[in-house]
Amino acid sequence: MSAEQNMHKPAVVSGVILGMLALLLSGCPSDDVVVSYSDFFVPWDMSPYEFDGQPELEAPTRLIFADVAPDQEEFRDAELINVGRARLELESVSVEGPFELHYPEFLDGLPGELLPGESVLVQVSYRAESDQGVQGVMRVRTNDPEKAEHEIQLLANTDLPCLELLPVGPLRFGMVERGRPVERALRATNCSREVETRVWVEELEGDGGFAMADAADANGEERVLAAGETVLIPMVFTPTESREYRGRVRLNSDDLLEPQREVELVGEGAPPACPIAQIGVRGLEGGAEAAPRGEFLGRPLETVELTGRGSIAADGQPVVGYEWTLAERPGDTAVSLTENGDPSLQRLYLELVGRYVVELHVIDAEGTRSCEPARMVIQTRTDRDIHVQLVWDTPRDTRRDDRSGSDVDLHLLRDGRGGDWNSAPWDCHWQNKTPDWGVAGATNDNPGLDIDNVTGWGPENINLNEPESGVRYRVGVYYFSDHGYGESYATVRIYLGGELQLEMRRRRITNNQFWEVGDIIWPEQSIEIHDRVYAGFPAL
Repeated sequence: MSAEQNMHKPAVVSGVILGMLALLLSGCPSDDVVVSYSDFFVPWDMSPYEFDGQPELEAPTRLIFADVAPDQEEFRDAELINVGRARLELESVSVEGPFELHYPEFLDGLPGELLPGESVLVQVSYRAESDQGVQGVMRVRTNDPEKAEHEIQLLANTDLPCLELLPVGPLRFGMVERGRPVERALRATNCSREVETRVWVEELEGDGGFAMADAADANGEERVLAAGETVLIPMVFTPTESREYRGRVRLNSDDLLEPQREVELVGEGAPPACPIAQIGVRGLEGGAEAAPRGEFLGRPLETVELTGRGSIAADGQPVVGYEWTLAERPGDTAVSLTENGDPSLQRLYLELVGRYVVELHVIDAEGTRSCEPARMVIQTRTDRDIHVQLVWDTPRDTRRDDRSGSDVDLHLLRDGRGGDWNSAPWDCHWQNKTPDWGVAGATNDNPGLDIDNVTGWGPENINLNEPESGVRYRVGVYYFSDHGYGESYATVRIYLGGELQLEMRRRRITNNQFWEVGDIIWPEQSIEIHDRVYAGFPAL
């Protein structure tokens, strides 16, 4: 790309992430962002038994540095979070093995304490001397009464079965109306890069009220997870009395580091007369209600308005508190709910095609919380004949909410008229966003690039209606500038007629490389995959 073209895009800087493992231990590569902690939210239970006034540390149990070449240095992030209800004192953080600690948020090291809800980022770096397996341990000492010393395994250069299980702490069902079943799920992810991981339910115990939602799990049948795959293991809580319930589910897997897991189950049977939460949503295509369940179809890139003002409390009491939770969102987005001038009103930006789930609990004037949340499922679906989506992650760019990052560009080339990549009029990209294709002068058959994202992560989308018969449309990705952040991992999804037809995840590309994804063939609506990487734009 020419120097003149480079003047149109900003430049930036930041830090790096990737990993390794010992020969008989398994690991979970944390650079795989198919599922992350940001993908899974558990509403805080407001029941009295939770307010024990104790600090509690939440942190990963392992960091993996996979496929680190000799003399290459990689970084991993460990976020330390105080999920308790009192100050968490950070007494010390140490590391054993050929690893080093870094504190990107604090020049003078860690802060002395974390208030409830606060977190701090610790980075661990590893410079490989060889390609042999290496292991170490990071120790975090705090005043957490349940576990004064938390160990994080540091592992490298192997790929064995690996299981990541969320939530890390108890699975909380909250306060539930007696006789009403409420479902929550464990999220199990195969954090291996290449091999399968097996997991099954060993035992469910407790004082009643809890059950496995699927008969297969109740019977201990094995689930086989492909590399990077995530499954939900649903559980049901049905209280029959107004009291606290506790239980425990035990899971086994072929993860050699942690073959056995236990998850505590916590729920409470509610007294009668809980307030009733309701969600209203309005977007470009109209509105919908969740009382307590509802669904809404939105458009990609629109912002929907959410209201809880339809919620009601018993005996004519007012609703005085609103607890909103974005319980689910597409894995490659970090969007969140934002208040719209009042706690009862929220906005949500539908950044990507996919499923968003919003939950709402309400509290009445006497402090009684709704027995169950209102739950609105928002599906976004493209109505275009061809919709191509690009997102990417850059390990050294650890912040999504700033104005700096790598610049990766999406290209859609109409083949057959002598066009070249990165040239008008037949390549639709950031310098040629809405070219005139199809019938000259008509606009309904022209492609369009809706966003040129120059600060990392994406998305970038190209849409095309009324594709021409007998034409190939070539899909490509160009790494315009890494802005000092290094390699990126690009994911492309192709939707035809509103349905996902191809997903190619996390293709590694470096500065100024071009990834030729494949061809869309019309009207057959078939895709020919190429998956080739070039040093610059290839000739046709």
